[in-house]
Amino acid sequence: MSNLVSQIENFLLSGPLDAICGASVVYLAMSDNNVDRYEEIRTLADHAVDLAIKKILDDERKVKVLEVLPQLKNGYRSIVGLKAMKVLKKAKKNNHWSLLRKDGTEYEGITIET
Repeated sequence: MSNLVSQIENFLLSGPLDAICGASVVYLAMSDNNVDRYEEIRTLADHAVDLAIKKILDDERKVKVLEVLPQLKNGYRSIVGLKAMKVLKKAKKNNHWSLLRKDGTEYEGITIET
């Protein structure tokens, strides 16, 4: 659990502002292409946001990070829906997670370093 919290925290601290949202946190919390229960993801997100918010000096990033928790439920529904339609997969290679198309090919430019 602490490893996932650290990954989410690092993303909140240094990820692109446009990508910081509830859905991205749910995506990061996925393990082995499985989406955990909402309550488990909410606990991870609560811890990561609490840790990150104490370290953020930039007001714009602070606002984006604070918006994650209210967005989490809708983000969870979005990720679960994409998984159900089989259009969302995660592939880990070289310490990066990549978003994969349905045919298994990787989307260009969408990677998350872990």
